[in-house]
Amino acid sequence: MKRSAVLVLLLVLAGTAGVVLAGTIYQLTCANDACHYKGEANFGGGRMFAMATGWCTTCGDFTGISWKRSEKKPAPAFTLWDSKTGKTLELHACPKCKKPFLPIESIEDLTHCPKCGQDGLKHQRTIMYD
Repeated sequence: MKRSAVLVLLLVLAGTAGVVLAGTIYQLTCANDACHYKGEANFGGGRMFAMATGWCTTCGDFTGISWKRSEKKPAPAFTLWDSKTGKTLELHACPKCKKPFLPIESIEDLTHCPKCGQDGLKHQRTIMYD
């Protein structure tokens, strides 16, 4: 009886872990030996807030916007149609320079180095937060 109660508790905790830990910080490194890019990117937000992360080509750094989960996502600064996918993409204003950036939907979509543009960007989860 005790063993089954512990097992049920562990299963419940494992099932809710993704909900509790909403945000992740990744350490990024470029595989190109001539580039040497290293950086960080946050994805996911937290329990009380959501965020959209992207690369600002003007600032040369990762940026993002955040909003309370109880509120609507901020309206995009611009939209454009992607002929390759048929999707309408939202561009948001960088908080630093106010130029547009395209949010990256997930860390798996981040495959090319933002500095040199080559394939092979590596990411490693360093911190999970709420």
